[in-house]
Order: sequence, then C-alpha cells, then structure tokens
Amino acid sequence: MIGWAGAISYSAVRTGGAIGMAIRAPRLGGHRWAMLGQAVADACYGAFPIAYVSYGFRSALGLLWVPLWVYAAAWEIAWYLRDMIGVVEEEQETALEAIEAPWQVVWGLCFVLPSLIAGGIVAFDALYPKQWPLGGEPPPFVCIPAMLKPGDTLTLRMDTPHGGELGVFTPRGRYLYIVPLAARSQQVHPQFALVGELRLKTRDATATVTPTGPTQPIFADSGTYQFQLSQEAGLSASLVCRVTFVGPSP
Repeated sequence: MIGWAGAISYSAVRTGGAIGMAIRAPRLGGHRWAMLGQAVADACYGAFPIAYVSYGFRSALGLLWVPLWVYAAAWEIAWYLRDMIGVVEEEQETALEAIEAPWQVVWGLCFVLPSLIAGGIVAFDALYPKQWPLGGEPPPFVCIPAMLKPGDTLTLRMDTPHGGELGVFTPRGRYLYIVPLAARSQQVHPQFALVGELRLKTRDATATVTPTGPTQPIFADSGTYQFQLSQEAGLSASLVCRVTFVGPSP
C-alpha cells in the first residue's frame, strides 16, 4: 500500500513527464485528436494511483473506472503496436531516437505499467467490491458519532451482507438484543443481512434481554456501549464498535 503523499507525488511526477513528452512526441504528429486522446489517457494514468488509495475518489466515479481503464489500456497498446510496426518498416533510426529508446522503456516500466495495474485493480473493485484490500476503505462496522447525549441519534453503518444478529453490551455488562438472529425470518427485519445503515434514537431506542423478551430502553445509563454485529453466516468473529453515552435519557 502507498499512502496519499506517495500517490499524489507519483501522479504529479508522471503528469509532468507526460506533458513534456507530449509536447515533443513525434507520434502525435501535431494532430489535435491525437493530442486530446493522449491528454485523456494521461489524466487517467494520473488518477489511477490516487484512486487506489482514496475510497472517496473511487466511490465518486463508481463503475466509470471500468471504461476509463479500458480506454487508457487500449490507447497505450494501440500506440505500442503502432511503434513496433514502425520499427519493423523503418530499419534506420535517428541518433535522437536511439538515445530516447532506453528512456521510453524506463517510462513504460515505471510510469505506465504501475498506473495501469493500479487502474485495473480499481476497475475490478468497481465491478466486484471488497474482493481486493484497497487503501482508505472504511471499517465494516461503524458507530457515528462516538459521543452521545440525550436526544442524539446513533447511526450504525454496516458492510453488506452481514450476519443476522445485532446486539449491545451496556455499561453494566448486560447484553441486549437489538435485532435477534431469529428476526431475519420475521416481519420486522426480514432482510436485515442487507441493511447497510440503522438509526437509533437515544430517547426511544429499545432492545430485549432475550430474543423474544419484553423491550427496554438501550441508553439507560451513562458509560460505554459496545455494539456487536455478527458476520455473515457466523463464520468469523463479530464486528464491534463503541460509543460513549453521557447522561441518562429522561
């Protein structure tokens, strides 16, 4: 994983080099369509490393990363094949081209291939989320805000799909069922495993001591509350998040 600073620095250096090469690149031949196409491709290559480490950037474009990556890859492959055909057809090369050839290899290995790989991973993640660990991913289970007072609303954000049970340990150490496992087959939360966000008001949120018992207020005491979400199919440990509640609800 590379951090924000590394991704931005890499993209900045690559963009500067790309601009310099585009100004004097003989392959563009001064054609506006070629210069525009190269500019779009270079913009994609500059964006891919940043998207790799930024969840917000990835989410903002979503599936658009797929055609952007396809375009950037197709553009580079097309020019590579064109250059290879040109080398075969022209046996003689100028002294300048002979000097630039090794640097073009370095450019391809250091500034084209890594960006292309990063873009491919981002595009794959857009099609099949959560299959590859990427930078900036939010935790699978989050409690917002971390500090609560009477009248506030607690928001629980959960990756989907998740398990069918949600509970909380109160400051007194009691475990309360907010959504019992059996509730998946009931009318109240028939598709809880696909619920990505749940809001609980501190004044009237309730839970039960047993899955089928009577309800009681959740936020009855000051202190730390640990919310626990079972993972899908119960194959791994539960996810937890904690909040601090100050002052009992009236």
